[in-house]
Formats: sequence, structure tokens, C-alpha cells
Amino acid sequence: MNLVQLGWRALTSDKLYMRGLVADLGSMSRLHVELFMAEARAESARIKRKMLLLIAALVLVAMAVVFLLVAIIAMAWDTPYRMHALFGVPLILAIAGGISYFCAAAQTTDSAPFAQTTAELKKDADWVMELL
Repeated sequence: MNLVQLGWRALTSDKLYMRGLVADLGSMSRLHVELFMAEARAESARIKRKMLLLIAALVLVAMAVVFLLVAIIAMAWDTPYRMHALFGVPLILAIAGGISYFCAAAQTTDSAPFAQTTAELKKDADWVMELL
């Protein structure tokens, strides 16, 4: 039985009114905990994905720098296709690192983390304040 079913008739019986209020508050808190857990899992997955993309960008750019240094050293060697390979590999790695970085930077959220939970808690707090 909740407060909507009890109506204002419950005001005549304080014990029945309090029982309904406690039951409603208990079910609301269970709902809020479930909502918080779902949002926490989603936020955790988003952060993990962003961290993986940033790490990939860092590794690929670091490899590009290493290959660029090797390419500069190899410029003195006399092989016709060695330069294409040595400059092509760091270029491809730098492009892949840049793409990974921009993918990570472009990850935006529609709202602040736990926005639904805070909105529900505010709505319930307003409802309880109206009852009291």
C-alpha cells in the first residue's frame, strides 16, 4: 500500500500513514540504488574505452617518433626503396595515433554523470517535502 492509495484519509491514522511513507521511501531508495549502479557501470565503461584510445594514441605516436629517428639515420644509406619504407611507416603510425587521439577527444556525454539519479532524488525530495 502506498501513499497514493492511502490518500489523505491516512492523516487520521498516523501509524498507517507512517507505514505507507516508510514503504514508499524504501521502494524509492531501492530504485535509486539500481539507477545509480546502472549509471556507474555505463560511466566505468566509457572511461575504460577513452583510456584505451588514449593509450593507443600514445603508443602509436611514440612508435612514430622512433621510426622517424631511424629514418633520419638511414637517410645516408644508398638503397632506392629504403627511404619510402622508413618514412612511410612513421607516417602511417602518426596518422593512426592522431585518429585514436581525436576519437578519444571526441567522446562526449549527453549529460553529466549520474544526472538521472540526481534528478530522481530531487523529484523525490520535493515530493516528500510536499507531504510534510
